[in-house]
Amino acid sequence: MGDLKISLDRINNKLASAAERLSMIESDIARLNKQTSKSATRIELKQIESFIDLVNPITSKFITKDELERALDERLKRKI
Repeated sequence: MGDLKISLDRINNKLASAAERLSMIESDIARLNKQTSKSATRIELKQIESFIDLVNPITSKFITKDELERALDERLKRKI
């Protein structure tokens, strides 16, 4: 009878320990899900990268308003 009680106590302790670990895992998963929802997706990062490449003055070729007006004037003169 005493051995049975000791075995039941051990099983009870193991179940309590497993329940505690499961609770901690659930808490960690909830925390990770919360962090993940705040993170950018791979597609969003690619879109941001494309936008930055588009407006990067070092790699993009921009034209000033004066340069555009001169080019348009030259083109109009050539057509006449």
